[in-house]
Amino acid sequence: MEDSMYRRLLLLPIFNGLTTEELTQIISQIHLDFRQYGDGEAIVCQDDRCDRILYVLNGKIRSEYADPESRFIVTEVIDKPFVVEPYNLFGMSQRYEHSYVTIEPSDTVTINKRDFNNIMLNYHIVKTNILNMFCAKIQRLTKMTRECEPESVEKKIVRFLQCHTLNGKGYKTLQIRMEDLASLIKETRLNVSFALRNMNQQGYILQPHRSTIVVPDMQMLITSIS
Repeated sequence: MEDSMYRRLLLLPIFNGLTTEELTQIISQIHLDFRQYGDGEAIVCQDDRCDRILYVLNGKIRSEYADPESRFIVTEVIDKPFVVEPYNLFGMSQRYEHSYVTIEPSDTVTINKRDFNNIMLNYHIVKTNILNMFCAKIQRLTKMTRECEPESVEKKIVRFLQCHTLNGKGYKTLQIRMEDLASLIKETRLNVSFALRNMNQQGYILQPHRSTIVVPDMQMLITSIS
């Protein structure tokens, strides 16, 4: 394997802390499935079985969460290397929560679950890294459940977005009817309409269509509304 690929793998969070020699030993013992995707190709679909560690090594990806009751769709752009939902490799529901589609040509590598279990047994730093990732997600969700109910409608909308996105940064879109958003955050349609108009006027969101909310910078929105 070329040196640049080693460097990419070493930068991925699950392999953080490994030496080049340790990574070389791991690679000699397992099968790595490298794949290339063109623009607009699906890497995984929501509710597909999660039976492997999947790394996106480069490229720009759009993640999408579709509400099971068809009330809304949330999309966000990811433009850096990342591991796709490793927390769903174990547990009661071992399925992907989002769909992931390429926006530009991208490269991925996967490790099947059996090989990854063997890696965790033999390399404690890998086990520690994956546990840290799991704990970070649990702590993020726990923090949200313990926070007081937001007082303003704007804060309720931000909380809704936070609960249905992968991270608190970057570009997001929410496709939802005003009536459904009002119902989900327990507000009146009129209050939601006023709040969105206010957020739009201040430049925190855009509304290119009646049922589409665009967040150019989620981190700025969170900081400004909190």
